[in-house]
Amino acid sequence: DGSVFCCSKLTETDETIVTQPLTIAFDNAEWRPYRRNDSGWTLAKPQSFKIVYEMRGAGAVFAPVAGVAYLIVAQLTGEGGVILRGEGTLRFQSDAYHFTGPCRAEKGTIDLSSAGTLRNAKFGGGAGTISGATLDGATFALTADDDWNVAETPTFADCSISGMLRIDFGRDETRPLDEAKLPALITIGKWTGSGAKPTKAKVVGTGGHRLSGNVTVDEDGNILLEAFRSGICIIVR
Repeated sequence: DGSVFCCSKLTETDETIVTQPLTIAFDNAEWRPYRRNDSGWTLAKPQSFKIVYEMRGAGAVFAPVAGVAYLIVAQLTGEGGVILRGEGTLRFQSDAYHFTGPCRAEKGTIDLSSAGTLRNAKFGGGAGTISGATLDGATFALTADDDWNVAETPTFADCSISGMLRIDFGRDETRPLDEAKLPALITIGKWTGSGAKPTKAKVVGTGGHRLSGNVTVDEDGNILLEAFRSGICIIVR
């Protein structure tokens, strides 16, 4: 949690030495390549399946500087996520994106144009860009104030989203969003490009309010959620 794993490559010199899988699990820790060239670094696939890169909690943090690209070819697995904290590019190759937690671009660009179709991927808030993603169902895991205002929303550039969009505000019944302050429209992201846009959303993680919504993109590229009540929940304790 906040530590740095400084390593460029893991090499299996003798597969008879390690007979069981070696799992390297990340939870809000930065993976910093020890050696890279000026243009970037590639996380290659292990020589066998005995090395597993598992994301837990916040998962692995990558921080390439501006003008530098990290290419992920090895599979990143687990229930945690990935965070891009640098101003460079984090690029996923086909079959590399296997984690199920939030993918968050705090800065820079996460390039998913070569990742293939991702099903039910989850994206967290941040000021960065998600580029070239083809998504079959998706979740926006966003952090909002009590008045439903979302502080940081990513830009989805040249993406395509089909199926139902889920908006998860991460609240529970102990700290619900203020239903009386539910606005007519909530900005949940930015959109550029001509890919298929989401039109319907299911809203969860509100703290008990049952909501659905319509999704539109305005002329300024803001992704807007028009949320409406889809049921009543009475909590008896």
